[in-house]
This record gives sequence, C-alpha cells and structure tokens, in this order.
Amino acid sequence: MKKRIIALLIGLVVGNNLVFSQQDSIHIGFILSDLYSARWYNDMIFFKERALEKGVKVTFIDCYDQIEKQKEAAIKLANIGVDCIVLVPIDSHDKQVVSIAKNANIPLVTYDRFLFDSDVKLCISFNSVKVGEMMAEQVMSKLESGEIFFLGGPKSDFNSTLVRKGVVSSLKDKRNNYKLSIKHATDWSEISAFIEVQNYFDENGSFPDAIICASDDLTKGALLAVEEKGYLGKVLLTGQDATIEVCKSILKDDVLMTVYKSNKKLAYASVDAILNMLKGNILEFNEEANTQFMQVPAIFEEPELITKENLVEVLVSKGIYSEKSLKE
Repeated sequence: MKKRIIALLIGLVVGNNLVFSQQDSIHIGFILSDLYSARWYNDMIFFKERALEKGVKVTFIDCYDQIEKQKEAAIKLANIGVDCIVLVPIDSHDKQVVSIAKNANIPLVTYDRFLFDSDVKLCISFNSVKVGEMMAEQVMSKLESGEIFFLGGPKSDFNSTLVRKGVVSSLKDKRNNYKLSIKHATDWSEISAFIEVQNYFDENGSFPDAIICASDDLTKGALLAVEEKGYLGKVLLTGQDATIEVCKSILKDDVLMTVYKSNKKLAYASVDAILNMLKGNILEFNEEANTQFMQVPAIFEEPELITKENLVEVLVSKGIYSEKSLKE
C-alpha cells in the first residue's frame, strides 16, 4: 500500500472535544478477544507496560472469543466512564460495541483487527496483505508447481480475508503452476485447523504440497494432522505470529516460515497514539483504513519474515527468545 502521511488534529474528532491536561488521569478500557492465545496475552502485557510508563490506568476485559461478552464489556466500560475504548473485534461486521461507545461519547479504537461500516476514531494494525504475500512467495521459492491449500481463520475476522488476498494476488501470475484450494476454519484454534487438514486428507486421499496457514495456532493444528499420517517435513507449512512452538518447528525443518509481528511495537504505538488523540495533539499516520463507512486514520506496522536462516538472529537479537529456549 502506498504510504502517505496524514496530519490530523484528533481533538476535533473525539466525542465532545474532550482534551486532557498533563495532570488529568486517563483511563483506557481494553476489550480483548481472548487470553487463551499467547498472542493476545503478550499484547495485554506490553500495552499495560507502556500505560504504566505513561501513568495511564487500563481496565482489560477478556471476552473468551464471544461477541456477546464484548457487548457486555463495552456496557461495563461505558458505565465506569473510561476515556477511550480499545477493541479487538471478534466479528468485523458486529457493531454493538460501536453503538455503545458512540452513545456514551467515548472514542473507539480498533486494535489489530478491522470493523466495517463503523465510526471508529483510529485503527492500529499490521499489513496483513503483505503477510499473505510473504507466505505465498516463500512457498513458491521452494515449490515450482503443485497443490497449495490456504487455511485461513474465520471469515468474521477480516484480517483472515486480507491474508488470503495477499496469497491469491501473489499466485495470480503463476496460476498455471499451482492448484489453489481455500478453506476458512471456524476459529483460530489448533483443533479447528487439525479438523480442516484432516478433512482435506480424507477428501483427497493425500495432503497438498503446501499448507499456507494464516496463524501459528492453525499451523500447530496442521502439524498434528500431517504428523499423524507420517507426512511431517514432507508438506510445506507456513504460519504467522512467531510463537515459540512454531519457531522450534522451523529450526527442525517441519515448518517453512512464520511472520513476526511485534506485539510490543503495536501495543506501545497504540498507547502513545491514544494519549495524543485524547490530548488533542497533532499526529502523523502512515495509512488510512476504509471501514466502508468512512476513511479512518490508521497506523500499520510492518511484519517481518522469519525463516530458518534468520530466525535466531532476528528473534534473539530483539530479545523475543533466548537461544536456550529455542533449543529446549
């Protein structure tokens, strides 16, 4: 996506033009998707870390991957009177939290995932199309032709659609070389991936040459399925999130690659942007997000490709893992 810098006086678009002085105590409500995934737990830790540095109070609510619980969380935060609500949407088209925040004059920020047809003040995420492109390009670098199975997360999460878009666009010019089949799991869990990959085998009598998984949790499920049939290391597998389990599998040549997205960078950028927004400061954004309702100021962090060749160098140097932990 073409980069463009947009300078905005955010104080003009926030609720009732609420502006805080340095002495004001700011309270952020963070509605999470779930905490059973290490991904979201780490985001919470880093968001809290940065908020504490800035003297900001944060109330986190885990919604156990249930839309209705996100609605209940929004009502609770509105009643508490938080200054901003940060949401990791479970369903990109569900507008219950949007309505609650708007009625309470509380600015809503989406974190990592998108909300469609909605009035939000800021979108902070990663370039998911690029993630899909990275996956497809790595597979093509190892596979001149063959069958590729794209296993995405639930369609309700638009990030899954964006990853798929990146995969499809990368394969488009070489569509005669590859047979691509697409399936979206019911959720982002390991068990859902295991079921979908097992179903693929049952329907086709074999596994594809490559399985492009849109997240590491899906990759772990795919790994179990291919291992059960004795295909471990024979099917190219991709992932996203650089979890330690998948990183270890990359070092053992059981997985081709994953994508590292810095939880810390995203969380820190979010806290800083929200504080500037509430204080009415002028901010610079590198993108805009189209919610199909309005163009929303956005910050898109860049993902980083992780392969066996650069895994230790990149992740150890960033302090994500130690060499010892990767070998355990």
